[in-house]
Amino acid sequence: MRLGVCACSIQFEQTCTNCHHIAGLPANEIAGFLSAAKAAGIPVEIVPGVTAAFVAAATLGRSLTERGQTDTIVLATGTGRPEAPLPDCTRFAGPGTALHMAACHAPRIAEALLERGLPPHTQIEIAVDISKPTERLIETRLDALAQTVDSNAIDGCAILLITWPFAAQQQIVSAA
Repeated sequence: MRLGVCACSIQFEQTCTNCHHIAGLPANEIAGFLSAAKAAGIPVEIVPGVTAAFVAAATLGRSLTERGQTDTIVLATGTGRPEAPLPDCTRFAGPGTALHMAACHAPRIAEALLERGLPPHTQIEIAVDISKPTERLIETRLDALAQTVDSNAIDGCAILLITWPFAAQQQIVSAA
């Protein structure tokens, strides 16, 4: 069994042709699938996949890095346990940032990035349900992020691709 291809196949002891991968499942659910497979004596192969950030960039027809603009890409989760505070995703954010599963914290993420000095007009691309039939690509600005997420009913599987304006990168680096 190839867990990277389909998590539900563990439950049904067969290969599922409807699922692409288990990316986006909460870690506790993945652990549950692994435990269930082990308990049932089902061999599991964990197959590394391609992060949704790379898929989103490819779908948008762009690179995650660009000479003279972004020489660094930071991949981080924008969510955690419901009772947990905002993850360190904004503290480590850099010139190019891809935040996985971040829609539920969009207002807090926007506020934290603005506090770090990122300009309100910073462009953000939101890739919702990337590589699925329900895929949506939405562009917004940092100062409209929370409203965009809310008005488009974005939750769950969404990647925020944030490219810092070059001037902001220089200003933040010199202040550090």
